[in-house]
This record gives sequence, C-alpha cells and structure tokens, in this order.
Amino acid sequence: MRRAVELNPRYVVARQWLSYYLVFIEGRFEEGVAQARRAVELDPLAPLLVMQLGMTLMGAGRYEEACAPFETGGGPRAYDVPPCDPLGLLYNHLGRSQEAIAAVGSGGRRVRTSPLDARGARRVLQRLGKLAEVDAISDELLARARREYVQSSTLAIIAASLGRMDVAFEFLDRACDEHDGILVYSKRYPFFRLLQNDPRMERIYRRMGLPDTAGYGANSTSP
Repeated sequence: MRRAVELNPRYVVARQWLSYYLVFIEGRFEEGVAQARRAVELDPLAPLLVMQLGMTLMGAGRYEEACAPFETGGGPRAYDVPPCDPLGLLYNHLGRSQEAIAAVGSGGRRVRTSPLDARGARRVLQRLGKLAEVDAISDELLARARREYVQSSTLAIIAASLGRMDVAFEFLDRACDEHDGILVYSKRYPFFRLLQNDPRMERIYRRMGLPDTAGYGANSTSP
C-alpha cells in the first residue's frame, strides 16, 4: 500500500524551483513571481532566495523591479555569484550606464575570474561602444576555454554577440550533449536574445524537450 505524502507549504526550496519552472519554462510570470516572493517571506534571511526573486522578476520582463533584490538583498555577493550577472545587464537596459559599468568592473578582475561575469560585461561594454574592451574579454574567455572547462552555453552567447551564429549553434549543440544546465533558462534568459531570434533555436528547444516552443522570449524586450 502506497504511503500518502504530506506536502510542507513552508518548504522554501520547492517554492524556489517552482518559481523558476513557472517563469522560465511555462511563461506563467505572475504565478512564478508569487512563488518566489513567498519563499522570501518564509525565509527572509536567506540571500539566495532574494537573488532568485530578482531572477524571476528579470525572467518575467520586470526589469526595474528586478534590480531591487540584487541591490538590497546581498544575494549575488553573499553567494559569490558575479554581481554583473545580471545586475549590470539590468542597469544597461534601463539606461543607467555608469552603474552598469561599475557592476561589470569595466572588464576588470572579476571578468577574468568568472565566465559568467565575462558574458555580462561583454553585453554592457558592447552597448556603450567600448569595442576594444569587448574584444579583449572575448579573446580571454576563448583562451580560457582551451585550458579549462567553460560552459558551452556561455561560449555560444559570446559567439552570437560577435555575429558568429554558425559557431554559436555548434556550441549550443555541444551544450545539449553536456546537459548544460543554463539551457533550461534559455527561453526567457536575456543573454539568449540573439539566439532566440534565430529559427535554428527551435531545433535546440526540441532537443531539450521543452514544451510549446512558439513565442519563446516574447515576454519583453531584452536588456
């Protein structure tokens, strides 16, 4: 006889990941953000939950609101998640150029220690016309990938930003083979905007088994 399982409504980890699923996979933005907010209410001293509230707001296209959890909650810094990913990206989209540059460190030390920081810095600096710094970051990240592991999804984003779309999709296929976890968020994550606009992305979505691929990324204008 199967034993009944009692659900715990105060289990914040379940709410945390449910919020990601609702926003990034299903596109049920209001429900997803509500779950993320409830997780923070249940454990307001957990910086990671605050950060993930910011992520769900970003995935829902609510960029102005998304800044606050990263600014006040200490989430990214407390968990050593690069602050320019996604705070600098959000500032960049909102036209707060000086704050965006401060968040990405103008291509400084953080970029050289984190591939995640590099992809955020590239996007901000590219928009601001700092092309020499953009190329330097790209070259350094690709060189790093030759000597140690860098997620293929990150390399795909970098290649796409350089206009090398064929190379980008080679990296995306490799990311699928590697079960790269970042791909789960590719439907709504702003870094994937250039790739979302390419019809070949449908094939990647099918490889991942994501449902209802039509209209991916249609929730908002990308940062």
